[in-house]
Amino acid sequence: MTRTAELADRYLVIPDVRGPRIRLGLLWTLGLFVALAFSVTGLAVYLGMTAAVAALQTSARWRDADTTANQWLAAGGAFVIVVASAVGNMACGVAILLFTLAAVLFPAGVAFRLPASWNEIGTHAWGTLASGLFVAIAGVAAVQLERIDALTFLFLVGAASTYDAGDFLCTEGRRNRWVGPAAGMAGVLVVTIAMATAQPPPFTSPEALVLGVLLVVLCPAGQLLASWLLPRGRAHAPALRRLDSWLLAGPLLLIAAWIAQ
Repeated sequence: MTRTAELADRYLVIPDVRGPRIRLGLLWTLGLFVALAFSVTGLAVYLGMTAAVAALQTSARWRDADTTANQWLAAGGAFVIVVASAVGNMACGVAILLFTLAAVLFPAGVAFRLPASWNEIGTHAWGTLASGLFVAIAGVAAVQLERIDALTFLFLVGAASTYDAGDFLCTEGRRNRWVGPAAGMAGVLVVTIAMATAQPPPFTSPEALVLGVLLVVLCPAGQLLASWLLPRGRAHAPALRRLDSWLLAGPLLLIAAWIAQ
């Protein structure tokens, strides 16, 4: 196998269009806005549940690959971190620190184990941290953006959802894998133009345009990051793939919003 083929096998994402996946995606997005209609806490619980399922599925794939991973800690940690973000930044930060510490001390289950070296910390904690931390941060970013302004939150949802739809609906499989992402990226540009007109606080029109161009790159980059978080790029983890285009786009928009405020 050539180096290019190895990289493709490791990172290439080919959407599975069989079954009710389009309907499930639409229902998930509808559920997102239903949860938001209740409160920011409702949104945090909904995204926390999604992150928890993603963490559970991802950690299961690591265990299948004979890598240490604490499935229930990954799922529970992801949920608590996202919900804590609705309380405040301090609560969220404490939750992230506690989850990281627990992943180091309880890497495989309830049995306490003090790691012998830094190398052992990375080796034993990775499966749990890779499964739960990144999806939790994506959820936290979305919740915090909603707390800043609803239009800013819609910027993220619109960009990520449009990219996912274009990538999924226009996929041509392995042979022309670039067609789906290209369609999704074009869709993100359309959302960007709309948001530049709306000027979602705290962004001005030029700032929204610049951020939109970055989202064009970061949405597909999030897919590659999700592949890196799995033992194999095409390992079965549909909840992680539901959030993969948020993994980098969400934190970027949040950091930009904090700077612009």
